Amino acid sequence: MPSSQEGIFRVPGDIGQQLSFRTEITDYYTLDAVDDLHVLLLLMKLSLRELCDPLVPSEMYNECTHSAF
Repeated sequence: MPSSQEGIFRVPGDIGQQLSFRTEITDYYTLDAVDDLHVLLLLMKLSLRELCDPLVPSEMYNECTHSAF
């Protein structure tokens, strides 16, 4: 049964806060100032997109997506 609640990765975080917190994390390596879950998850998604190598190797992508269902 599908949930009627919006997923945490689907709700966008505030871009202004994201830029501010990203600088703070880069400069001070702390997440103490991040009090918005959606901004924190936006930062995580952006960091994952910037990886040189994907988190899931392309040859394992189909296997991983099929095993999730």
